[in-house]
Amino acid sequence: MVHLERFYLHHKPLCLPVVVWVIAGLLGLSGGQTESWAETGHLSPTFLTRHASAVSGGLLNPHEAFYLTQKDAKGINESGDEFGAAVAAGDFNGDGFVDLAVGSPGEGPSGDPATSGIVFVFQGSGGGPTLGKYTFLTQEDGNGKSEAGDRFGAALAVGNFDGDAYDDLVVGAPGEAPANDPQAGAIFIFPGSGDGLLNRHTHPTGTFLTQEDAKGNNEPGDQFGWALAAGDLNGDGKDDLVVGAPGEAPANDPQAGAIFIFPGSGGGLTTGTFLTQEDAKGNNEPGDQFGWALAA
Repeated sequence: MVHLERFYLHHKPLCLPVVVWVIAGLLGLSGGQTESWAETGHLSPTFLTRHASAVSGGLLNPHEAFYLTQKDAKGINESGDEFGAAVAAGDFNGDGFVDLAVGSPGEGPSGDPATSGIVFVFQGSGGGPTLGKYTFLTQEDGNGKSEAGDRFGAALAVGNFDGDAYDDLVVGAPGEAPANDPQAGAIFIFPGSGDGLLNRHTHPTGTFLTQEDAKGNNEPGDQFGWALAAGDLNGDGKDDLVVGAPGEAPANDPQAGAIFIFPGSGGGLTTGTFLTQEDAKGNNEPGDQFGWALAA
């Protein structure tokens, strides 16, 4: 699994359309790390630096980079698609090469409403991302429904939640309206396998989680799935998932925010629980938006 928290991003404000840049060759290193950055459209890429273990002294060379757009996956570049709004990397098929997932939450796939969202997955190889080997995911692949404003792909996280040989992908859809609660939010889990990420065609049950799967309530504006992070929080060898809901209103404090934790297990993610600022000796106050950003 690629631990993105090892990277430091020195960034400039992003504008749209976003182009994902990838350092040539690093996705193809067996068991290696991967680096990517976003380009603002005027050929001034931001740089990622790492700890002392970084390649060539810790600074990535933009002259060794290439870029990907939706056209590289037979998509169409359109205003507002937000391709690259979220990126995550992991070995989804266990072949030893890192694969790249790219969120496009403003996309409207196959005639679906704009901003329903889509995620593109580029398979890794010895030469980097393979343009001829890609797939894309929508909410239908997780037994959901693509609707305007769902913003599927606004957040991504990779973890090995069941302890097998494959990384799994989690996709946030903070605008999803489960049970007709606008922007209550939802997340979709796509397990890895020898054939890549499983979806409704290969894994009929699918996995679609909301706050109710962590002893919470779905309420309009909670934006569950706004932020995601994965890591082994309890040291059992299986990654756990943390989900931010910055619009949550604990104790009727609007947008005070909350986070939800789903432990990993041999069968994947299990029933979760939630935390607020009061669990860290803080106070829940309107507008705090606890859970806006996460790291693990």
